[in-house]
Amino acid sequence: MVGLEPKHTAVRSPESNGMAESFVKTMKRDYISIMSKPDGLTAVKNLGGGLRTL
Repeated sequence: MVGLEPKHTAVRSPESNGMAESFVKTMKRDYISIMSKPDGLTAVKNLGGGLRTL
């Protein structure tokens, strides 16, 4: 496991928006940028496999 903990915040609050943006940025930087993605279908398959290994 990655050590993720569920956090509950109000919908559309600045805090929850910031947490979501930070998560997406981390995923792009640490996982998506190093995956093979010759086309959209391959990219989606690789991302799904990468998430299962976390």
